[in-house]
Amino acid sequence: MGSVQDARIKSVLSINLLGIVLIGLLTASGCRVWRRPPVGEALAGARQLSLRGAESLQQEKWSDAETYFSEALKESGMDERAHWGYAETMWKKGDRALATEHMEEAVRLSGGNPDLTVRLGQMQLEQGRLDEAAKQATSALNTNRRHPGAWALQGDVLVAWQQWDKALAAYHRALIYQPDFPAVQMAVAELYYRTHRPQRALATLDRLSDEHPLERMPVRAQWLRAESLANLGRTREAKQTLVQVEQRLASCDTDTMLAVAKTRYSLGDVVECQSVLTQMESMGISHPGIESLRQEIQGRAMDGQNIAKQPNARPIR
Repeated sequence: MGSVQDARIKSVLSINLLGIVLIGLLTASGCRVWRRPPVGEALAGARQLSLRGAESLQQEKWSDAETYFSEALKESGMDERAHWGYAETMWKKGDRALATEHMEEAVRLSGGNPDLTVRLGQMQLEQGRLDEAAKQATSALNTNRRHPGAWALQGDVLVAWQQWDKALAAYHRALIYQPDFPAVQMAVAELYYRTHRPQRALATLDRLSDEHPLERMPVRAQWLRAESLANLGRTREAKQTLVQVEQRLASCDTDTMLAVAKTRYSLGDVVECQSVLTQMESMGISHPGIESLRQEIQGRAMDGQNIAKQPNARPIR
């Protein structure tokens, strides 16, 4: 799990700082966490454009937001919010290098605002720049030891480094300061699952579902619940949960789809497993795990046929 792909997966589970920074922009433009250089006419104009860009981001009008932030930067390159907003729009467009460059400038101009520092770290993490992401987490924590996003980022980096226990400790610190933190709660459940502690994974998901119905959470949350139940021998409940997962299968990522198929197979539901694989193929998904699982199913079926042909063979259970 130390690969860049794993880092990206965990980063997706990290805190989304966009909403937090938007609140700061829209409700507290003079808040002390933003270092304010002397306001000239150009800078004042840039800040007005940045506020309009932030409103567009809040409404997910990405094209409008890009226009406002671009115009703000033309007015003045000293507005950290313009750099932040432009970075977010570039990230949305897939220009990660430019997005990171502007987020770095936003951090510099803001005097190390921890929200922006963590967001920069998230961007670096998703690009596999783990050492740099770790530095951003440390920097944010040096500014504010009670910052839940900074602890979450540190946990994400530690997961990418496969330091499971340290990652759990960081995530639990994040939950101390922000108990209702679905992304981190999911990350904790994932770690408990990966370290073969299904009871704790299930307990974490139960706490999460008390505040956020699992059907409104990512499909992976429901699958993780099913897998934990299966590992605890609660087969009937696991299968009931899988039915709910399969109803939302089209909305989840490829890795989770394949995980659902494997769980079905491990429970002996070969028909349901093949159904999931067929659905994936009908969606145009090509993944080596699909063929591998089909071969495993076919191989076991052939083994069963060979055993059945032997004298005094016992039925496969």
